Amino acid sequence: MLSYSPLVVRPALIGFALALVVVALFLLFPEEAGQPRFPNLPPGLFPIYTDAVDQPFVIPSFIEMKKTPLTQDALPGSSIPFEITLKNTSENDLQNLTLEERFDSKFLEVLPLPWGVLSENLIAWTIPQIKAGEEQTMRYEFRVKEGIGPAPIQTTAYVFGDDLQEMTSFSRMASSTISVIALPISGVEMGTILRFISSLF
Repeated sequence: MLSYSPLVVRPALIGFALALVVVALFLLFPEEAGQPRFPNLPPGLFPIYTDAVDQPFVIPSFIEMKKTPLTQDALPGSSIPFEITLKNTSENDLQNLTLEERFDSKFLEVLPLPWGVLSENLIAWTIPQIKAGEEQTMRYEFRVKEGIGPAPIQTTAYVFGDDLQEMTSFSRMASSTISVIALPISGVEMGTILRFISSLF
């Protein structure tokens, strides 16, 4: 059986006790490590945690887009004026933007455009510049094709540009829905019937 001399055991116990004291000092005073009060404690052994909260990540927004049909309901054969307004909400001028309005050519046709390029199911405008704080508005008209039954028809506009790449695709689009309503059996528009009824009261 092995036996240890008290001369060997006591220094080992003393060293172990000193080690416990050092660790306790780290735990109790982590911010004092390396300071004059505790010059023998190396700094940075234990991380110091604070209650600081990270700021939420904010998606940049450089442009605001509003798309407005001037009526929400339409009859087959009727026209619907639209407006799309782009506002530069940044502090810098925005250059070389492209605005596209996408629609279903099975249901809608485009009346002559003041400006812009028309393809089968797309209107495109090239906007050279929108200065900081300024806005530009595009106006155009759809006509609902004859023979279309009651149904919702959606159109969606997108804006593109090198200065907008950090924005999400959702924040660079705007959609609107037109409700195509059926002509009453009488052949009179529903709006006319409603105005007549309201005039009786």
